[in-house]
Amino acid sequence: MASILPDLQEKKQLHSRVSRFFRQAKIGSFLNQSHILKVKGFSPFFLIQFFFHSCSKEKR
Repeated sequence: MASILPDLQEKKQLHSRVSRFFRQAKIGSFLNQSHILKVKGFSPFFLIQFFFHSCSKEKR
């Protein structure tokens, strides 16, 4: 049970780092300038961030 807590903490830190990177790199602004728009469902920003977060989990 002790191994679950550090793993959860690592996931939170990873999510925080990914979110911070997206804010600092202004990814949302680049998506808007590139005319990548939401038609239906999730926003492009959310999808890119989800994909980036999922890929970083696979490397671990």
